[in-house]
This record gives sequence, C-alpha cells and structure tokens, in this order.
Amino acid sequence: MKNEINIVGERKYYFVHLYNDFSGSPRVLREMVEILPGNRHVITSNTNGILSGINDVKYSHFNYLPASNLVVKLLAYLIANMKIFFILLRLLRENKRDSNYVIVNTMLPFGAMLASKITKSTLTSYVHETSIKPFILKKFLRKIIELCADNVVFVSKFLYEKEFFKQISKQQVIYNPLSPHLISESKDIDFLAKFNDRNVIFISSLLECKGVKDFIQIAELSFSANDNIVFTLVLNCTEKQLHDFLKDTPLPENIVLFRRPADLRRLYLSSAIVLNLTNPNQWLETFGLTLAEGMANGSIPIGPELGGPVELIDETCGFNIIHSDHASIRNKILYVLSDVEIFEFYAKNAKAKSEVFSLEVYKDRILNFIDNSL
Repeated sequence: MKNEINIVGERKYYFVHLYNDFSGSPRVLREMVEILPGNRHVITSNTNGILSGINDVKYSHFNYLPASNLVVKLLAYLIANMKIFFILLRLLRENKRDSNYVIVNTMLPFGAMLASKITKSTLTSYVHETSIKPFILKKFLRKIIELCADNVVFVSKFLYEKEFFKQISKQQVIYNPLSPHLISESKDIDFLAKFNDRNVIFISSLLECKGVKDFIQIAELSFSANDNIVFTLVLNCTEKQLHDFLKDTPLPENIVLFRRPADLRRLYLSSAIVLNLTNPNQWLETFGLTLAEGMANGSIPIGPELGGPVELIDETCGFNIIHSDHASIRNKILYVLSDVEIFEFYAKNAKAKSEVFSLEVYKDRILNFIDNSL
C-alpha cells in the first residue's frame, strides 16, 4: 500500500538531488523546479552547479563530493544519504499540516525516499539512469523505490521498458525538456555558415564511459587525413580535473577545448555535428540531452546504437554508430560535410524533430502528472 495523502494546508514541493553539478539530470530537475508554482525547497550538495541560485526557492545543503576510490565513494554516498534523510524528515515533520510533495531526482537519494515513506508524503521517483554499479546497490535502490514511491517518471521509453516497477501503478514517460536558453529559432540558424565552419562538438564529463578518448582518437584520425575539421571538446569538470587530464593526455591541433562555458548555445550554433560517444558496455544513455540540444540548434546528431539516443535519432536526421567505430563516424562526418544540400537535409530535419522536446510540451505533461498524483 502506498502513502496515504492528507491535504490540509498549502502545497509544498521538496526536490532532492544528490550531487549538484552541470550534468544532464540536475539540468532537467531545474526546469521542473522553475515550472512548478508555489513553495519550493531544494535539497542538494553544497557544490556549485545548475541547481544553484534559482529564484524564490529555499535551499538545504549537505557536504558531498564523489571520490575516485570506490570504498571512499560508497562511504561518502551513505553519509550523504543519512544527511538527506534527516534534513527532509525534519522539514516534512515541521510542515506536516501542508500538502508535501517530494520529487527525488535519480535513483540515488534513497534517504529522501525513506523520509517520505515515514511521513506519508507523496513521492515521485524521477528515474534518469539504469547503469548503476555495483549491482547490489541498484537492486537495493529498486527495492526502496518500490517500497516508497507513489509514482515514477522515466525520461525515455527505453528506460521505462528497462526499469519498469511491477509494484507501482502509476509510471509515465516524460521526455526531458530543452532549456529555452539553449534553443535557437530556425531563422537564427545560419545553416550555410555551420556547413562552411566544419565544426564537430562533443560535450562530456571525464568519466571513462563517456568516450573522451574516442573523441580524441577520431580527431587524430581526421587531423592525419587533413580533413580540415574543427573538433570542439566541452568538458564538465573542475579545474583540477582538467589540469590532471591535460597533464596525461596530449590533444591534437584540431581540438578546441572549453570547460563549462557560459554560452553553450553559441557553441551549438557554430557546430555542424554533435556527438555522443558513450560506451554502452559501461553506461547506457537513457536519453541523450546534448544530442537533443544540438538538434535544437541545427546540429546533426551521431549517437550510440543502444539506449535513449535511438529514440532521438532516425535515418532522416542523424546516425546511430557504435562509439568505437571511429572510421565510420569520421566517414559520416565527411559525408554530411561533402555537400551543402545533404547537410541542410539532415540539419533541418534534426531541428524539426527537436520540437517534441520543447519546454512547453514538458510543462504541460509535468503539471498534468503532478495534479493527477494528488
């Protein structure tokens, strides 16, 4: 039996996210926070990230920073969840006469789920991921969600089919929205300039599974062949992480590097192609937000053959190629840059397909979902 809802006072939303950085899942949560009206409270790590500084929102923070050592990482994760549990439990008990609605972003903040269960608060589990390791942790998190959640939102059909919860009656696919700040109107996209600039963009963290090494090797292959293509590498990492990375990794001359740029839309606008090179044997992409953002700016997507990106890309707007097939990826890049008519065919179709990921579509679906959950 799921949580019984007792609506007495005003509706209050509590948004819980483990690690506040500039990656896709907190970016999507921020759009949700800004959409929902009324009293909102964000509980997340005390790091600088996309969830920082939202207007008219209250915050509770805790110390958390992922470590490279697995044992230390798991210990920090457990401690963070204990802090989340007590922070949220206190807030929900202090406001027990209100209609408390908790949104837990990703499977990871299980402490928030337990606090919601204890206080009989309505809980939405916002599921973004499937590749959680070790397996015993994922099994534990799935059990907690089935025990505590009233409903589940999945970011793609692929993820819904992969992670469906048998014990939860209300589960829905709601595609991630694209921030209006990262979308260009068709009239503002200079397709000819994009074609002539011959720029390929790749946005990633430094996690091994994300394919930074593959990107560098594709750029090296292109540089050796004198393709005259610029490869733009945009990294979501700290200054220290970047310093350590560059110390051990030489970059070819045709790579331009940015770290957490302020104007990401400008980079998309100047890029003909956007890449996602995630290794599906290590991590399954459940949506492919950077691909969709690139498409919204007229960039042609090349992404994995498995996971959420397959829902984004069809044969009229881009290509699905395994990350390790560098020659095929280079050949497709050369193909669409060989003729402006070919390029515009794919680029304009990519732009058109991105419309389904608009913030307005997302807003309507989220508001309906929330209203029907109370």
